[in-house]
Amino acid sequence: MSLFAGLNKDGLEKDKDVVGGGSNRLESNVYAGTLKAVYITKTKDNGLMANVLFTPEGSDTEYRESLFISNGKGQNYYEKNEKKFPYPGFTIIDDLCTIITGKPLSEQDTEDKIFKLYDYDLKEEIPTTVPVISGLLGVEANLVIRKNEEYKQVKSDTGYVDSDEKIFTNEILKAIYPDGSTVSEKANKTAPVYTEAWLEKWKDTVYDKTKGKTPKVSGSSNSNSQNTERKSLFSKKA
Repeated sequence: MSLFAGLNKDGLEKDKDVVGGGSNRLESNVYAGTLKAVYITKTKDNGLMANVLFTPEGSDTEYRESLFISNGKGQNYYEKNEKKFPYPGFTIIDDLCTIITGKPLSEQDTEDKIFKLYDYDLKEEIPTTVPVISGLLGVEANLVIRKNEEYKQVKSDTGYVDSDEKIFTNEILKAIYPDGSTVSEKANKTAPVYTEAWLEKWKDTVYDKTKGKTPKVSGSSNSNSQNTERKSLFSKKA
């Protein structure tokens, strides 16, 4: 049985193609490139993270991003106003699987690969065996990536909070077909308008995530920008 067998879209609100209002620093754009791998790790409460390794065409720098795809209860959705909405990270990975393999995430097989991952106890990167999505190994992909400006997160006595230091980050918003169509547009047999509209609005711009927020502490505090949800990984296999 697939590791993702329970992660499907049954009963969830449909994803919408919304144009919208890590140390990667790509400009906001649509990028064609190669997926080295998408490997899976666990959060501290047994949720699942899909970790994307992607190299844009013409670049020798690997883009990395961790996407939250399910919580500790095995749910790939959150509830709001008595409706179930898929986690954005789940939708991105599910779309990638559909575009590249023709099958959703729930039908994907995994295999074990070794990556050098940071160990918080040893405080260094060590070779770690983790499952990867077999159908997404070394394949071509097209990703919509936005550049954001936000407050840097630092560690405090109550957890991670916003400091007053602003940083630039990147965020995968959507996976698309080579012709620019989204999974939703293909499924509904509608004209591919999302990508062109998104590029017109966002290409080479920066989305300000600091608006309406007040920093909690000074950026000079003891900081650690690592996402706490990545602290627990899959147990090492013999």
